Amino acid sequence: METPARARRGSRLLRRFALALAVLAGVAGLAVALLAGRPLPAPESLVARVEARANAALDGQATVAVGGIELRIDTDLVPRVVLRDVRVTGPDGAELLLLP
Repeated sequence: METPARARRGSRLLRRFALALAVLAGVAGLAVALLAGRPLPAPESLVARVEARANAALDGQATVAVGGIELRIDTDLVPRVVLRDVRVTGPDGAELLLLP
């Protein structure tokens, strides 16, 4: 059987957990509200990793170069990933695709 002190301790832990969860949800909501409609640029290291994976998947048949990547959360809270200045060149160096 549980002692009253142990029951109070469990109740306190549950309240603290609920409070921490509410604060975390509030911070996440505030972050989304502040970022809505604004681009969040990806670090160059992520752009390099995306290029490397795309080039590995193409296995030398073409080369991909990405100028930048942005994360946008629209005002309707739909997240979008935007790629900028995407170039695809063939093995001979000829430009196959250019997306500004």
